[in-house]
Amino acid sequence: NSLNEFRSVWNNLYGDIYEARYPIMLFGALAAMLVGFVYAQLLRVQFLLGIMIWGSILGSIGIIIGCGVYAYMTANKWSAADPQEQGNNAIFAAKICAYVLWGIGGTITVITIFLRKQIMLSMACVRAACRALSDMPTMIFFPVIQVIGLAAFMLIWLVYAVHLASTGEITEKQLATTLDISVRTYVFDDFTKK
Repeated sequence: NSLNEFRSVWNNLYGDIYEARYPIMLFGALAAMLVGFVYAQLLRVQFLLGIMIWGSILGSIGIIIGCGVYAYMTANKWSAADPQEQGNNAIFAAKICAYVLWGIGGTITVITIFLRKQIMLSMACVRAACRALSDMPTMIFFPVIQVIGLAAFMLIWLVYAVHLASTGEITEKQLATTLDISVRTYVFDDFTKK
């Protein structure tokens, strides 16, 4: 019964990802690359470097703690609902998630306090790297070229993988378990195996 629930959750998750594949591609690839490019350009401005680094660190900690606050408020809202829509396990899990997120946020805060000198040193390294980028501005496009090269490799690999898979015959094999699980396997003839 719990296996069916687990399978249902994963089927819904993958169904949602499939339905939202175009916005995911747009924001996950193009928007992320654009934001990263703008962020790298803003790091080159000397007076913005410290603000952006410390802002990123404190913003990350704030997001983690804020997610904990949201989880805790959601758990309280669920438990206060008159016809309770969520079970006690879900409410308890939301509160545990809130406590875990607060613990992670607090731990990162303490680590940040103890590592502030190393963070300042890394900011000096970033400042030197920004000077190098100012002298060689075409280096900014290296990640774009790298992504294009990876995409070309993956496309060629996908064509060969599909071709190789299509040369075999698909059979279904039952696994030796108490559950009814079958997997697809490919059976190749002797010529293809060579």
